[in-house]
Amino acid sequence: MPGRFRFHLIDFAFLVGIVGLVGGLIRALREQGARDSSGAGAIICLIGLPVLLAIWSSSRNLRLGPLCSECGRRFVPGDQKRDPPVCRRCQWKHFTPAQARKETHRNLTRLALMGGIVGFGIAVFAWNSPDGEGEAAQRLLRVFLIVVGMIATAFAVLVAVYVLLYLLINARIKFLGSDRFGLAAARKIARTDGERSQVGPFTIWYSGTEDPSDLLRKESETALARIRAFIGEPGPEEKPRQLLVFHRRDDFVDYIKAQPSDFYLFDGAAAPQGGLISTEMVPWRLGEPADEIRFIVTHLDVIARFPKLEVPWVTNGLNGLITATPRDSDVLNRKMLVSIERRSELGVELFSMTPRSLSQFYRRWYEYTDFARGEQVIAQTRSVVEYLAGPAAPEERRDHFRQLLHEARKIRNQEALFRRLFGMDFEGLLRDWRGSVRSRGTGVRVPPSQAVEDALRSRVIPLAADASARFRDRLRAVRNLGRHGYVLGSETLIDLLDDPGEIPREEIVWSLECISGEPHGGDRRAWREWRDRVPTAG
Repeated sequence: MPGRFRFHLIDFAFLVGIVGLVGGLIRALREQGARDSSGAGAIICLIGLPVLLAIWSSSRNLRLGPLCSECGRRFVPGDQKRDPPVCRRCQWKHFTPAQARKETHRNLTRLALMGGIVGFGIAVFAWNSPDGEGEAAQRLLRVFLIVVGMIATAFAVLVAVYVLLYLLINARIKFLGSDRFGLAAARKIARTDGERSQVGPFTIWYSGTEDPSDLLRKESETALARIRAFIGEPGPEEKPRQLLVFHRRDDFVDYIKAQPSDFYLFDGAAAPQGGLISTEMVPWRLGEPADEIRFIVTHLDVIARFPKLEVPWVTNGLNGLITATPRDSDVLNRKMLVSIERRSELGVELFSMTPRSLSQFYRRWYEYTDFARGEQVIAQTRSVVEYLAGPAAPEERRDHFRQLLHEARKIRNQEALFRRLFGMDFEGLLRDWRGSVRSRGTGVRVPPSQAVEDALRSRVIPLAADASARFRDRLRAVRNLGRHGYVLGSETLIDLLDDPGEIPREEIVWSLECISGEPHGGDRRAWREWRDRVPTAG
């Protein structure tokens, strides 16, 4: 029956609490005239009653509220009247950076107003005490101390919640690291039992209809052969691994609990005992599942070979070196060429980056400053390692880098080891690296494969040009055009400089400069001249 009141045991518990607070408030008000009454009971009841009512209302909405049309979860509708209904977390994914900041400021303002109203009510309650003037002042002081104590208690509770969340997150990581529980969680999130297969040490679970076994077998052989050729020695004994292959990207994101950041542009992730990927070709996606599998296999093999290596710039650079194609190398050099010309490259701080400091750039990936810095760190570490040990590097320098892999342990004091092996410090390395990037220039432009060209023409380019599309989907499309560096699509970006809409102009300029390797900024005329002299292929 529509609108019928459905009562549960938890509702009865909330009602008991509300009745208790109302009774306590009445009793406290009756005792207000007593000389030894501090008013603390009335204050606690006055604050606790609306809080409990709000919690009860939220819990009922979460049980009986509308289903979000995007994520399928129930939510508190609030004052929104959208059709179809969308939860607050999914709405956040649609916000532009300006809207996200505005919403954050609005929430903080609401909290401040609520705190001010509560504080004003407490002050009025204390000042209207029936005691004498001197005792009223003492009462006010006591109330002030009570409020301070409540604030301190709230802060302590907040700290405890953060500690608890930290412990729960670590427990979840260990929990998902188990093949059994990780598989159970994947099935629950994907809402299907899926299928399983075995390829070498990998146990594969997939929720889609296509078996990725052949793809994993091919890409594993390719990645492991490259690593053996570079390291020059066989790898350790292969341990059992698990690869979770989600068809829907939303399931992949839910598994790693990355919302509301929506896990940026990534469609795969390495885990301690395996990895997980998404095979859904969402509108902004250009990378193939094969790229993600190759990266996961490389990452796991590097960790197995060098378990004590905890230097992010080395491991990230090595992963990029092993998985890169010649075309990837030219695209990477064009990006670095622009950053050097603009003097936006990192200095020696690049070598002290930790995984935690790097992840901070992706928490607010929709903000251009954080995005550009994170992309610079990733690209520059790979370019530096390519200079040290890439195919064009002298064999002696490649041998020194292999020795660095065996001897490097922690970030601390790594420069002394580097100076002993290479005969220069990090400043000297960056100086020589800049010269190498400049000497290579923009390189050779390789046309996209037929699959990539089809994806560009049918999905990515139309999405980037669609002013009515969701902001963050469109932003991903613009960024992916720059990250992959194909000339096809640059005309759309140049046209967007005239009318960018919600997309920040610096995002469009970033993508154009990554594609071209030339720092023309927002000069539309210069970009059109560049486009006229560059062939479409590449």
